[in-house]
Amino acid sequence: MQLKLCLLLLLSLFLKSSILFAKDSCLEKRYVFDIGSGSTKSKAYLVNKCLSKVIKSIGEINKHVRYQDCISSSFDKKTITKKCLDEGLKALKSIESGYKIDCNKEKCAGFATAWARDARNSEDVLSIFKEENIHIIPISQQEEGELGFKTAIFDPEIRETIDPKKVIAWDIGGGSFQLSALDNSGIVYTHEGQYGIFDLFQEIREKFPKAGHNVNKERYFEKDELEAIFKYTSNKVSQELAKDNFITSKLKDKDTRVIGIGRIMYLGLRHQLDATNPVTKAKIKCLAYEFTNISVEEAKKKYPKLPEHFASLVQQSLILIYGIMDSAGIDKFEIVNSTLTDHVAIDQDYWNN
Repeated sequence: MQLKLCLLLLLSLFLKSSILFAKDSCLEKRYVFDIGSGSTKSKAYLVNKCLSKVIKSIGEINKHVRYQDCISSSFDKKTITKKCLDEGLKALKSIESGYKIDCNKEKCAGFATAWARDARNSEDVLSIFKEENIHIIPISQQEEGELGFKTAIFDPEIRETIDPKKVIAWDIGGGSFQLSALDNSGIVYTHEGQYGIFDLFQEIREKFPKAGHNVNKERYFEKDELEAIFKYTSNKVSQELAKDNFITSKLKDKDTRVIGIGRIMYLGLRHQLDATNPVTKAKIKCLAYEFTNISVEEAKKKYPKLPEHFASLVQQSLILIYGIMDSAGIDKFEIVNSTLTDHVAIDQDYWNN
C-alpha cells in the first residue's frame, strides 16, 4: 500500500514538473522593431509562443531616425544618405543597450514600412540590422494595412465590442497612411494613401514659401497661413480618395467605426496631447491652432509629455490628420493603444528564422 502511495506521489510530482517545464518552454522574450519613416520603434514582449499570446509588454524604446526626410531631401529623392545610415546604426545600438541585450543572442525581428518602399538603397539599412541578427521584413503598403487592421480588431480595449465588418483601421506615418477594412469577400482591403508627414510637408515647403521658412527654423505654421494649408492638404488627399469607391462608401455607412492605431495616434494624440475618445475633427483643428505662433520649446512647456523628436512634428501631424478627416468625411474616430508591433510579436512568420 505504501509502495503504491509512493509511486502515485512520484507520478504526480513528475506530471506537475512536466507541465511546468512545458509551460516554461513556451515562454519567450521577443524584441520587435518597427523601422518607420520617421523613427525606429521597438517593443519588448514576454510571449507564450505555444498559444500565440502576448503575456505582457516588458519595455519600449523609440529612437528618432528620419529616413523619409533623408530620402525626400536627397539629390534624387530616392537615396538614403550615409548620415542617415550612420544614425540608423547608432539608434540600433542604443536600443540594444537600453534593453541590455545582444540581438545575436536574443529573439529580435520586425518590419520596415514606406521608406523601404521608396528608397533605392533601402537594402543598405536592412543589411545593418541583418548583421545584428535582426530579421527585418520590408512590407508592402497593402501588407501594412492588413497588419494595421488585425492590430485594431484584436485590441483588448475594444475587441469585445466591435464587428470587424464595420471597422476601418486608420494608421498614419512619416511616409504614408492607410485606411483598411474588410471587403465583401472577407479580405482586408487597404486604401494606400501616398502622403505621410514628411513628403506632404516637403511639398508644402515648396508651395508655401513663408511656411517653409518657418518650418525650417523649427517654428510652427502661423495662424494667418494655417487655413490655406488645411485646404491644400485636404484637396491633395481628396484627389486620391475620390478614386477609391470602396473606402468612400464604407465611410458613408453610419455604423462604421474608424479606429486610429499606431504611435502618432496613441502616443502623440492620446498620451502626449491628452486627446480623449472620440476624437473629433473640430478637436484636431483646435489643437493645430494651439501651436501657431509659438516655438518648439514653448510647445514642450505647454505639453510636457511631448518628446524632443516629435515636438517639432506635432502640428504637421495634426494638419495631415485633419486633411484626411476633412477629405474622407470622418467627423470622429477612436484611438486604441495597440501598435503594429503588438501583432508582429505573435505572428510566427517573423520568428521562423
